[in-house]
Amino acid sequence: MLKVLHTADWHLGKRLQNQDLSTYQAAFLEWLIAYIQAQEIDVLLLSGDVFDLANPPSRARELYYQSLHQLSRTGVQMVITGGNHDSPAVLNAPRELLSTLGIHVFGRLRPDWSEHLVPLGPPAAPQAVVAAVPFLRDSELPHLAPGQNYPERAAALRAGLQEVYHHLAREAQHRYPGLPLLGMGHLYAVGAHTSASEREIQIGNQAAVSADIFPPAYQYLALGHIHRPQAAGAAHLRYAGSPVPLSFSERQDTKQVRVWAGGPNVAPQHQEVPLPAWIKLRRLQGTWPEVRQKLREMSSGEADTWIELIIQLEQPDPQLPAQVEEVVGHFNEQQGARVVKYRLDAGAQRGTESYFAAGTAVDELQPKDVFQSSLEQQSLPPEDHRLLTEAFEDLLQEYYQQADAS
Repeated sequence: MLKVLHTADWHLGKRLQNQDLSTYQAAFLEWLIAYIQAQEIDVLLLSGDVFDLANPPSRARELYYQSLHQLSRTGVQMVITGGNHDSPAVLNAPRELLSTLGIHVFGRLRPDWSEHLVPLGPPAAPQAVVAAVPFLRDSELPHLAPGQNYPERAAALRAGLQEVYHHLAREAQHRYPGLPLLGMGHLYAVGAHTSASEREIQIGNQAAVSADIFPPAYQYLALGHIHRPQAAGAAHLRYAGSPVPLSFSERQDTKQVRVWAGGPNVAPQHQEVPLPAWIKLRRLQGTWPEVRQKLREMSSGEADTWIELIIQLEQPDPQLPAQVEEVVGHFNEQQGARVVKYRLDAGAQRGTESYFAAGTAVDELQPKDVFQSSLEQQSLPPEDHRLLTEAFEDLLQEYYQQADAS
């Protein structure tokens, strides 16, 4: 039986509140190598966002290539696809060299879509095949054209994605009859619960894709882009999530990788493999006296714990920032848990948050959520509501496109 491990969203080079995450990312990669070896994993699927930046720092590149070298020594076959944070050129540059190590890299969609089908298992007797689809940019998708408004672009996006996955399913059934078909993707699926660390590339429910764009030939869809592990619209559509938390909104998530096991004429098996919590994120919230007391009660020996303070004020206090800085500085000198972020939440600053559940911080909200909640507070005719929503989505889409191009 073929064992396939699904992971995604490593975001090597990511900094959280200007704190370096590389130590914890390295710990995950060491765990991953040991797990693959101990469990005799045959295939590793990495579904996008290998790096956090298009031009990743040298430490992130070093960690990536060191890990690939060590993974290749286990004998595992690897398939790596690009995400929206990745530069296709950076991922593809060593593609030919990495292929000699059994590592298949797809930084962008190739002109011949059929090249994205990778047989898995022994070359002489493959046990499955994967459609390795990276994050698809506008220029790579059919049906997208300049001048389209947001609903037209959303429909074109869904149609383009559907065409790619249906084409690859037909080709797989023709070239590899009888083999289970897996798929990879880096996209936003309907029903997925996001965190504050994802950038909205496809915005809102109109652009999110539903499970029915994937033909039933796919036994498993190994997805990336959403950092919380979860199913998305169907049991076989799965986000592995990021292996380490990338924002304080993920502080309660149980990180994981997933293992699919199967083969020709074999009922597939699915397993969630929880990951150790190499770093713990905590949020302390309340008035300044309450937050100070919570800090006092924390053990100074809680290493690898990063803390966010949200200090609620009834009115601005110009003396408080200096007091907070002094207490935080003293606390951080204990060489255990560290306060890496604090925010003074004055009453005037809580206007946006009042639209949402208590305890929700601004940095956990998506622009679309804030805009829609604001509209709901107004008494507007339905047509005005619709027109304003479309105008906002057009502007937000244009903003993210410009951000990606810069």
